Amino acid sequence: QPIIPVFDKKIFIGFLRVLSVSSFESSEDIKKLAAWRKKHNWWFPAQFKVTVEGTRKWLENLIFLQKDRLLFMVETPSGIPFGHMGFFRFDFEDRSCEVDNIVRGENIKPGAMTPALKALIEWAFSTLKIRTLYLTTYYDNERATVLYERCGFRVLKKIPLRKIKEGNIVRWEEDKALRGKAERYDLKMILDRPSA
Repeated sequence: QPIIPVFDKKIFIGFLRVLSVSSFESSEDIKKLAAWRKKHNWWFPAQFKVTVEGTRKWLENLIFLQKDRLLFMVETPSGIPFGHMGFFRFDFEDRSCEVDNIVRGENIKPGAMTPALKALIEWAFSTLKIRTLYLTTYYDNERATVLYERCGFRVLKKIPLRKIKEGNIVRWEEDKALRGKAERYDLKMILDRPSA
């Protein structure tokens, strides 16, 4: 079970703990994930009513049962979770994947998300032997964009989105037939492994 230490200027400030079956059985982890999802709902590709039971199902079906997905809790040295981040869509032939689900859940350890993301990136390059990392964020999420640029990502393209409403669920999808200005945009970003 991978645990990645996080250092800021050589000072140990926390670690990344991979979510596993024990997390699925932990009601505390589930409650935190649900609360953070609800708090940051606007920044996800789909907005809907968040529940603890729905979060448990998401964790089981879209994290644990997926071969190309990993999610880590970001924790203080004493094990208090304050955020999460992970990997999605591994392409093992191309040796690439996406960094996703980057959320600061609690306002503790200011500034810690930068070294945490840098630790995740380093682990992807050195342990998983990934060559290229991608991520997608909303164009209007300036705080997130600054964080990603600080960690070495650069903008690859700006993607127009269209809003799709189905009952109580709102989804934002790429608008390939756009004429004029989109209601919202994604930014696709890229980070290549530094050459040795």
